[in-house]
Amino acid sequence: MNTTLRNAFKKAEDKHRESIIALQAIDKHLAFSGFRGNEPKISMAAGDDILLVWQCKEMDKETIIEIMESRGYITPDDFVGVFD
Repeated sequence: MNTTLRNAFKKAEDKHRESIIALQAIDKHLAFSGFRGNEPKISMAAGDDILLVWQCKEMDKETIIEIMESRGYITPDDFVGVFD
C-alpha cells in the first residue's frame, strides 16, 4: 500500500471540494436577467481563471465584477463579443 500516494489523492479531492464550495459562494452573489432558465454557470478553468460560461461564451472575473457593480445583474447581451 502506497500511503503517500493515497494521501496525495485524498488531499487533491478535498481541495477540489473546497473550490466547488468557493464557486458556489460566488454564484450566490450573481444576478441574471433575460436568460429564460438557461443561466450562465460559474466555473474554474485551467490556470485557476474563474469564468462565467454561457452558450460556449466566457466572461472573465473582472468583467463579471464590473457589470455586477455597475448594473447589478448580467444579461445575454453582456456576452456579445466577449471571448467568443
